[in-house]
Order: sequence, then structure tokens, then C-alpha cells
Amino acid sequence: MSPLSRMQPGRSRYSEGVAWVRVNGSFSPSVIDARPGERLRLVLRREETAACSSHVVFPSLGKSVMLPPFEDVAIDLGPLPAGDHEFRCRLGVLRGSIRVHDDHGTPHPRKLRPGRHPTPDDIASRKSYAVSDTAEGGGAEMKRPTVNITAPERFARVFIGLVAIVGGVLLLASTGGAVSTVLEVLLMLAGLDLVLTGALGHCPLYRKLGYVPPSLRRPA
Repeated sequence: MSPLSRMQPGRSRYSEGVAWVRVNGSFSPSVIDARPGERLRLVLRREETAACSSHVVFPSLGKSVMLPPFEDVAIDLGPLPAGDHEFRCRLGVLRGSIRVHDDHGTPHPRKLRPGRHPTPDDIASRKSYAVSDTAEGGGAEMKRPTVNITAPERFARVFIGLVAIVGGVLLLASTGGAVSTVLEVLLMLAGLDLVLTGALGHCPLYRKLGYVPPSLRRPA
């Protein structure tokens, strides 16, 4: 019998870098605390057959793992940097977070649920984290979007986008109808979107759907 099978409902186990998570209408627990540099291993047990929870996706890590029903699936995430690392089901309905504390033991600020007023602990957490960030480097840095587009697709997006932009400009210069003008502007905007996503290597739609190309997935 697995450790999860012996757990009481709503309870979780965490020891020596290993966290057990039950999947049954939600992730339980939905928040996991870890330390930077500590190797983290998740053991998930899917106690349902809903299609939504057939995979667990780690967007920031570029990892997607299949969860067969009623089996323990161990996922080695390795050492994680300080910050919040989201994990979710394939459709993004079930969500959880791995909160990695910084080197000083200060967790990242808590995220409030909509409609909930901050408690003194929430305020203290945010203040202490802000002070820590300022002391260590002058504020939080913007993270570059995770690459979720393969190199061939990036090249194709940039090429097709440039063709669409040039074609839209040429058509715009040669026609004068209102409907034609709107369609040509939309063509140029679509081309610009393809160029930007191809250049950055990040597709927001892929991220929203939790899709990660097989060649970019990290082995479990």
C-alpha cells in the first residue's frame, strides 16, 4: 500500500525533499513549500478518471507528465530556484503551486484569493519579501517568458509573419475600400503577432492550454 493510500483526507506528507500529492477534483495539498538548492520529488496519485487530470503540467519548467489513475507517479523536479512554480492539470482547471523559500528562509508573498482581505500575516510576508529583494539586488527582476515553441516553428512563424506584414502593406497601398482596409490591417496585425511569438519563442495560447511540444519536455 502506498503512503498516499494510508493518508487521511486533506492531509499531506512531506519529508526529506519528497512531497505526496493526491489528485481528486483538486491537488491536495495545493501549496508545497521547498528550499532553494534542495532536490524536490513529487509523488502524485490520481484518484479519479476525469480526462482533465490525465496530465500534470509545470509551465515554468517545460514539463508535462501523464498520471495514470490510481497509481503513484514520482516526478523528480531537481533543485528549484526561489519563487512560485505553478503546476496544473492539462486544462488548467486544477492548480497548485510550489513555493520555494529564499536563502534567508523568507517565503515569497502570499497570493490572495479574490474577495479576501489581507491578514496581518499576509502583510508581514509581503513587507519582509520586499525588504529582502531590495537588499539583495534592488528589486525583483522580470522573468523572460518560457520557451514553448520549437526552433522550426519559430522560424516558420517569423517567415510567415513577415510575408503577412509585407503583403498587408502592399494591399493597403493598392486598395481603398473600407472593408478591404480593415482586412489588410488585421492581416498585418496577425503577421506581427507571428513575428513576435516566433522571435520570443513563447506562445501565450500554448501556455494557457498547458501545451508543451514533446521535444521541449523535460524527462520525468
